Amino acid sequence: MMTFSAVSNENYYLNLAAEDYYLQGGEPPGVWVGLGTYSLNLKGQVEAKQLSNLMKGSTPNGKETLCQNAGENHKAGWDLTFGAPKSVSILWAAADDKLRDGIQQAQLNAVKDSISLIEEHAAYTRRGAQGSEREKVEGLITAVFPHSTSRDLDPHLHSHSVLCNVAQRSDGTWGTIDSRQIMLWQKAAGMVYKGSLAASMRELGFETELDKDSFKIAGVPKKLCEHFSKRSVQINNELKKRGIRSRFSKSGDIVALATRDTKTEIDRPALFAQWQKEMVSLGFNLNTVNELRKSDNKIDLLSLNTIDEDQLISELTESNSTYRLQDAFYQAGLNVIQYNQTIKTLRVVTEQSIASEETISLGTDWKNNKLFTSKSVLIAEQSMIARAISLRKSNWATIDTEAINFAINNQPFQLSDEQQFAVMNVCDDSQLSILQGSAGAGKSASMLCVRDIHQAHGKKVVGAAIAKAAANNLAKEAKIECHTIARLLYSLDSKKPPLESGDVLIVDEAGQIGTFQMNSLLTFAKEIGFKIVLVGEDRQLDAIQHGGVLRLLSTPEIIGTTRVETIRRQHNAWDRQAVADFRDGYAHQALAQYSKRGQLHFAENDDVAKESLIQSWNEYRRCKPDKKSIVIAQSWNDVIQLNNRMRKELQTEGLVGYENIQIQGTVSDRDIDFQVSVGERIRFTKNDYAKKYTNGDIGTVTKAQLMDNGDIWLRVHLDSGRKTQFMVSDYCNDDGRVYLTQAYAQTVYSSQGLTIDGDVFVYYTQFMDRAHSYVACSRHKDKAHIFANAQDLEEYIPDNFKHAPREVGLREALAKNMSRNNRPKLAVEHLSKEELNNILEPNTKLKEHQFII
Repeated sequence: MMTFSAVSNENYYLNLAAEDYYLQGGEPPGVWVGLGTYSLNLKGQVEAKQLSNLMKGSTPNGKETLCQNAGENHKAGWDLTFGAPKSVSILWAAADDKLRDGIQQAQLNAVKDSISLIEEHAAYTRRGAQGSEREKVEGLITAVFPHSTSRDLDPHLHSHSVLCNVAQRSDGTWGTIDSRQIMLWQKAAGMVYKGSLAASMRELGFETELDKDSFKIAGVPKKLCEHFSKRSVQINNELKKRGIRSRFSKSGDIVALATRDTKTEIDRPALFAQWQKEMVSLGFNLNTVNELRKSDNKIDLLSLNTIDEDQLISELTESNSTYRLQDAFYQAGLNVIQYNQTIKTLRVVTEQSIASEETISLGTDWKNNKLFTSKSVLIAEQSMIARAISLRKSNWATIDTEAINFAINNQPFQLSDEQQFAVMNVCDDSQLSILQGSAGAGKSASMLCVRDIHQAHGKKVVGAAIAKAAANNLAKEAKIECHTIARLLYSLDSKKPPLESGDVLIVDEAGQIGTFQMNSLLTFAKEIGFKIVLVGEDRQLDAIQHGGVLRLLSTPEIIGTTRVETIRRQHNAWDRQAVADFRDGYAHQALAQYSKRGQLHFAENDDVAKESLIQSWNEYRRCKPDKKSIVIAQSWNDVIQLNNRMRKELQTEGLVGYENIQIQGTVSDRDIDFQVSVGERIRFTKNDYAKKYTNGDIGTVTKAQLMDNGDIWLRVHLDSGRKTQFMVSDYCNDDGRVYLTQAYAQTVYSSQGLTIDGDVFVYYTQFMDRAHSYVACSRHKDKAHIFANAQDLEEYIPDNFKHAPREVGLREALAKNMSRNNRPKLAVEHLSKEELNNILEPNTKLKEHQFII
């Protein structure tokens, strides 16, 4: 783990460097690290006076200033804190002197490797008017202090690395550090630290195992790690109480400070004796440590699994069209841990992947991050574009204008002029059409008319969407057979595909389809001969993998699109305008209306915010039993907590039973433990075509039984009307976790495509950007209610609102986050046609009409 924060208390670090501190039984002395130390002849042990002068922007002896703003007001620097995994700290505390020294050296080497990465790629200064010129520095000056304990006096091997805010430029002049670049590399630098430390621990003879995005030492008991993690438990409990998601945020720092006891005097020998005494009582001692070592000699425990540049490139482009240089280092570091490789392998493989013929440089983004993609991704994107243009240019079928007008005039509802125009365009003679429209603008009504027109000409019309809920909604509104995209692609590749030549496929929420799935759909359309109508909006949520497709295909240079903009879903005019404001990035205007009508609620912490939401939902449900409602949150963590609270309310009313059979479930690679009873609403989370289960299917448990062998038998009445029964062990992963979760609240992503004839209750979190906010606050016909944790927003209040009434400041912070636009771009959008032609193989080069940026 690596944290990065500004130095706020210089005396704390100067005390660490004081000679009497470590001579009187405190922590070991600090050492100078970084290439910048050579230019100032800084060697060996850190002296307090040297560090003090450097933190004031002067030379170590204090006789000369190094930058223009040197002195008491000079920003001192930053603390890069590197913390070893708890299992390493326990081994270090239990070890003999020789092994302990080896682990301490491994810790220092890992810190050096991380700082070296920052020096090479993220060490910059600025000069010129208002820092307009960005310039690489020669090296960094860092004072690294080894520490042994947490504030609760648990063993915690970590290093405080004080990065001084001075650095030498190539011309010999000095300047201050641009910390923004280091922040952009923080995740990669932290992974290099962990990869280096893991490799060193293997060299010391210990076996390491991947532990999420870190590692642990095999054989160190989990209960022992928990016993010596009192500080982490304290912070995490307080974070949970306050509803703060990240320890590594300004709010997280406040919690850490608020829960921190006064630093006590450190007596290392006494602490080691105390720790070892506790470990012995828990069955862990020096003999145990020695048994865990595979050898007393430094050995290279390389596994048979190796990593190479092709694997790394594939992993980096598995979900995204582009990646940054620091992403490559991060993924390589993760692989070093997983496949038991060395830190040298990390650098070599990363450098080879960047130099590979498969890797394409895309220049830099607006934050000066170096961007890359792979030739395979470019070919896939260009293939998709070429197929789309080919389908668009084909003369698939001609439908008489009079027949289209007849269908329009005979709908059970009046289509607006823009809806009529959209229907006309979608029913043209091409094999691919796109209809975009605002949420609630009547795209579904337009598709009903499109369905009637094609069915009147003897064509079968089938629907599809990424999410099961959206597919079900399309089936209900358009009254056509519908599939999820995954199920459709599976069926199209079978002997009995659901579409034939001349049929029509309507794809709803098409913005959620990524490059490779879209390419497959277009390929099947060409091979089989059916038409595709893409329906959606590129300003709503994008594809989880390789997003940006609908937006690109909708540009005039590719396919073009017809739009329906007039929002119709919401009953009130102000509400329809608010939806448009969320869509267009004017969240402050929408939130002002919400606040005026009592639909915006701030609470002091996460727990109170969720409780307030549940109370409002419960009251609404009881007062308006004939109306629909839905609870929405962005993250699965919040959805799980809201599920449990909603279940408790329903259980109190007798709508859910009290069998309370414990279930170990899984969704989106996330483990979820919950209880199931009769009346339970559950969601299926994985496709199983043999059992006819689709990811997103929802149903009600009608019987649940715990078997004598520990297995669980469930009978479920699906919302589709089908009844099914199964043993949990027949629908689970290799770890025995069943592909189920509760289905009371929903994620924003899974709610896209739904229309709720009633109220929507939105739990807001700080990572809900423009697209998430737009989708969440446009599902309702009646009202949407927003509930937010004030502590989650405090750090985002703009400076000019710091002294405004608190709710006004919170609303501005909320509006700022809700208006952020994080739309992805395809790799081809970073290159000109000439650049693409130079990259792609001759047989994949663009024709003049195919693609122009």
